[in-house]
Amino acid sequence: MSKREQEIIAAAAAIFKEKGYQAATTRDIAAAVGIQQATLYYYVKSKEELLYLVVREPIDRLYMQVEAIMQASLPARVKIEQGIGVHLAAFDDNYPHMLVFVQELHNVVQALRDRLQNFPRRYQSLWEDILRQGVTTGELRRDLDITATALMILGMCNWMFRWYRKGGRLDAQTLAKQYAETLLHGLTARPAS
Repeated sequence: MSKREQEIIAAAAAIFKEKGYQAATTRDIAAAVGIQQATLYYYVKSKEELLYLVVREPIDRLYMQVEAIMQASLPARVKIEQGIGVHLAAFDDNYPHMLVFVQELHNVVQALRDRLQNFPRRYQSLWEDILRQGVTTGELRRDLDITATALMILGMCNWMFRWYRKGGRLDAQTLAKQYAETLLHGLTARPAS
């Protein structure tokens, strides 16, 4: 990928974040890069393709990381900790690309249905598999609703985009540890033994 293509993708991510996918135009993106709109079409075919390019790499990498965690010979608790860690790291390392993905999820699913191969459902299934393993091995409660818990984890992690700022008081690694501990231990304080 050329330096100009990388600049265009970065500009598209920033504009989709700022204006939203529907309101953003290819004219806005071209102007941000300092090129004519016609020149932009030399590099990309459409705004839809730009959306795909903005989210593709971080989403593919996140899916592969969580899939590798799910397939590893590790306790479910460790898989949950590591999965939350890579999920939050993806936001931190790929800002604003991942923010655009979550913020524009409906548009991403509509526009990129064929290209992302039903990613949100596949990703949720990986989390369900991790939780199911934990229930089967007795690490997690037998009465756990697998789907609801997977959605809770994803909602908790994805909501981070609304308030997290890179370089803020808490870094993504600290947050991931706190999220995992809270999830795995619950919120109730236990008496010291």
